[in-house]
Amino acid sequence: MLNKPYGYVEHLCVQCTNGGKGYPRQIIGWDNFRVQLPSICTRSMIANPTAPTALITYNHDDAVAGDQVYSNGFEKFFINNEKKLCPVTTCKLLKKGCATAWDGGDGNNIQMAATAPWAVTIKDNTFDGYGASEMCVECDNEYQKIYYDNVQIKQTARCIGKLVPKTFTALNQPWEWRATATPIVFATGWKDFFKNTDPDAEKVGLVAPNGCNPTKCSVMKDDCTTPWDFTKESGFTMDPSTFALSYTRSTE
Repeated sequence: MLNKPYGYVEHLCVQCTNGGKGYPRQIIGWDNFRVQLPSICTRSMIANPTAPTALITYNHDDAVAGDQVYSNGFEKFFINNEKKLCPVTTCKLLKKGCATAWDGGDGNNIQMAATAPWAVTIKDNTFDGYGASEMCVECDNEYQKIYYDNVQIKQTARCIGKLVPKTFTALNQPWEWRATATPIVFATGWKDFFKNTDPDAEKVGLVAPNGCNPTKCSVMKDDCTTPWDFTKESGFTMDPSTFALSYTRSTE
């Protein structure tokens, strides 16, 4: 019989007798004969061909992104071809290798719900980001366990890609020599050259430390790799705190 979805195992003994004229001569048995039909549930789950096969990266952005949630964690990684007959009973995260209990990853930032549909939550709450957490997803329907190993997830630090260049137009031109030591400020700071596109740029210290504003600026030569030598090539200076650029008019 092949119409039993959960299969069966039957242990039998086959017994035969010979003889004639109503008198048995020999009785022989073949004991422990087994017939087994595997349950369809032993092969109902397969890997999802669209499951992530490379590092998953999220950019931290307090004002925009929020936590990343896969509402159906099972279907993110697997397919169940027999949902009615073989419902999934448990899903959980394990460490890479699928043998050790999951510890939450870097900063306890990645979790899987304990009940269906086993939502996976990837927290977006770390300004400095967190490194790639490697994990395994295990699901079970009581007949079959299936694994998806080496899932890698990381979150980048806040402020990446927030600064964009502006078109700078210098003021106070032309600059002419004057017998005075008072410098002329021609750039008040980094905002003359760049724009901070972070939504919380003005909320310094509240949502993101320093609001993603520059913490360091320097003057380079036109190759953008060689530092400018203010000693040998004097004429202007940069303020170390405000990053304002000043032209010294008294230099002949």
